[in-house]
Amino acid sequence: MKEQKSFVLYSDYGDALSLLSDEEAGGLVKAIFALVREEELPELSKAAQVLFCMVRNTLERDLEKYRAVCERNRENGRRGGRPREAGPTQFEDETPSNCKDGEKLGEAGPTERELCEEAPHEAGSVQLEGKALPGSGLRPCQEETRELKTQKSL
Repeated sequence: MKEQKSFVLYSDYGDALSLLSDEEAGGLVKAIFALVREEELPELSKAAQVLFCMVRNTLERDLEKYRAVCERNRENGRRGGRPREAGPTQFEDETPSNCKDGEKLGEAGPTERELCEEAPHEAGSVQLEGKALPGSGLRPCQEETRELKTQKSL
């Protein structure tokens, strides 16, 4: 188990551990670390040995799972960088509702100023303080905002 830098000790063992004396519990913890580090195991009382067997089985199962994940990650790493199979990407041929006819996703659209020039509207009827009213679909125009502020200050 030396290849692992950490391990999981499940809280389910807490009830059984509380039945041991402090000396037995300390010996059990030392035995668990000795097992993980692949060192010589200390002597344990019979009660501590029973709990140690359960913990050891769990640690060995977790180690098997860890090794399987490492192997899977190695295989995935070997496949990395290869071109994917041909096929449309998720966003290919998608045109959002705010794009003009013939405009594709990711293409540069008109600027805010161009939108204002293309779709003029009365100052204050659709926008208020540079914010488009919900559902209008229009963006705020800098010039009209300035006009509104000027009109308010008079």
